[in-house]
Amino acid sequence: MKKNRWHNDTAFNLSRTDSSMSQSRGFSLIELMVAVVVVAILATIALPSFRQYSVRSNRTVAKTVLSQIAQQQEAWFGDRKGYASRLSLLGYPADALYIDSSGEMRAGTSTSSTYRVSLAAAGTGDFARCSAATASAEAVRLSWVLVAEPQNAQAASDFACGTLCLYSTGQRGATAPVDTDTMFKQCWAR
Repeated sequence: MKKNRWHNDTAFNLSRTDSSMSQSRGFSLIELMVAVVVVAILATIALPSFRQYSVRSNRTVAKTVLSQIAQQQEAWFGDRKGYASRLSLLGYPADALYIDSSGEMRAGTSTSSTYRVSLAAAGTGDFARCSAATASAEAVRLSWVLVAEPQNAQAASDFACGTLCLYSTGQRGATAPVDTDTMFKQCWAR
């Protein structure tokens, strides 16, 4: 019987490959360092984008809560011919609410709180702070303003808008030092 020449060569090559594979298992230090550098570069590029996304997302949740409370204020006005002076009158658990990134409202602050929402009547400190920053002369004579003040990580990251203000006339504002066009594009348009 004739032996197959290819069969012998293949067997020889496989055994040679097996012996060379047993000598080099794992990664060299240089390969590992290159992989770490690549991951670090990707993280430096992605982390600021993720933080900005998170800040905008939390701001959107706060704007939604402000709009819901404003609708409840209008319903209160329709029933009683006057506005509620406190959030607790509208059925909320406290006069200052702390909201997290999911929109859940709590009576007390926690590490997951992103905004503190309060209702300020004309003549109060919160009303004056919002009015001095963004309100027109018409808004200053209003009866109330809803204030969403950033908390925890949101306060440390949201330099574009700062505190969000929603007035009884529907006028919107923010306390960060930006011009009106920039404020609406960054703070309220998204």
